[in-house]
Amino acid sequence: MRAGALVAGAVTATLVLSACGGGGTTSDNSSKSNGQKGASGFNAALTGVINPSDKKGGTLKLTIHDTPDSLDPAIAYYAQVWNLMKGFYVRSLLTNDAKPGKDGLKLVPDLATDMPAIEDGGLTYTFKIRPGLFFTPDPAFKSARRELTAADYGCITWSTTPESLRAPAGAGA
Repeated sequence: MRAGALVAGAVTATLVLSACGGGGTTSDNSSKSNGQKGASGFNAALTGVINPSDKKGGTLKLTIHDTPDSLDPAIAYYAQVWNLMKGFYVRSLLTNDAKPGKDGLKLVPDLATDMPAIEDGGLTYTFKIRPGLFFTPDPAFKSARRELTAADYGCITWSTTPESLRAPAGAGA
């Protein structure tokens, strides 16, 4: 019994000490295309761009470690899914600035032309939609190219709002 406890204690001590050890190799994370040095280390992307490159095009392959609840923005819930969607295919009136660190927390116009006009003591936000934004031709639109309008945002909001929270049809119109 005592020998088993001694072995277990030795194994535990070895694991703890090996986890505390440093070592390994270091890398300067240099971008081969332009010679700039990227940041390295834990949370490096919070303050800088890692492995910067000015190369255009190519193929991006993503791996999702957890099964997403949905890749449909109307019903997706989890933050990791929204990070994926927002980064690659979901557009919004405003978005975070595409900069590292605290600068990336600033909201900037995406599909809006400017930041909203705020009126009525903060109860009314008026957005102007950037012209020239089109839906992908789709059979739902008889495969015609159709421009995004303010009414489309109302339809999106209505279709994704739970029925118990919806205003009566025509309210506020």
